[in-house]
Amino acid sequence: MSLEPFVEFSRNMTLSQVIEAAATNFQNTEWLLQGGLDELNIRRVNAEKIYTGTLDTGKVTIYGKDGSYFYSIDKNGITANNGSEDTLKFDLATGLLTIVSALIQSAMGFPRVELDPTNNNFRIEQDATTNITFNPNYLGTTPVINFHDGAFDGYIGYFNALNKLALTTPDDGGVEVEISNGGLSGDVSLRPADNLNVPRWSNVWNEPDGVSLQTELDQKANGSGINGTVYVASTSGGPATTPITFVDGVRVS
Repeated sequence: MSLEPFVEFSRNMTLSQVIEAAATNFQNTEWLLQGGLDELNIRRVNAEKIYTGTLDTGKVTIYGKDGSYFYSIDKNGITANNGSEDTLKFDLATGLLTIVSALIQSAMGFPRVELDPTNNNFRIEQDATTNITFNPNYLGTTPVINFHDGAFDGYIGYFNALNKLALTTPDDGGVEVEISNGGLSGDVSLRPADNLNVPRWSNVWNEPDGVSLQTELDQKANGSGINGTVYVASTSGGPATTPITFVDGVRVS
């Protein structure tokens, strides 16, 4: 139902016209008071605030003050636009949420997780100086996972031009581990700044043969070592009078 125009009373109206106008205006007022206002009766509302329960419509678009920013909801989902691109899209059919950036943090600011489109990375931050950063395009060519703790950095990165996966930590030397060429024929390089420490040689294994390095050393000593005593000079040019004794190739005295 659409409203009839409200009738203005005038001095020239007859009694029947006054009665008819009053009836029309009464009917319109009753219709409005009973909540019968619909799309046939209203084209635009200018209001500071609108209070409502269920808003039943095909599409709702909320514009920013300048008219370029908007937020819309329709049967397909939800869209937010900053005036030049969609910054948020939610597909109701699939439940897929697409956002161009995100920041999830505690009330104190840290810890937090950030998807950063400006620096093209994804960061997990414990505080302002401790974080893990996933950078898919480090230096323009290399995907890298960076570990930062105060003044020290370490990273795991794949260098496509060298066909190499590298682990380096920290910045001041540390150790660098490289796996290159890939597959079963690849190389593994260890470059410690100081020592390469292993618990014992029995922990280093020849995998295809199932033999430890300690076993290999023992077999070499036992199989080809000398037994007996030899005499060597204790000083340069001196007589060979100092005995050295070997058992299975191992010096015992």
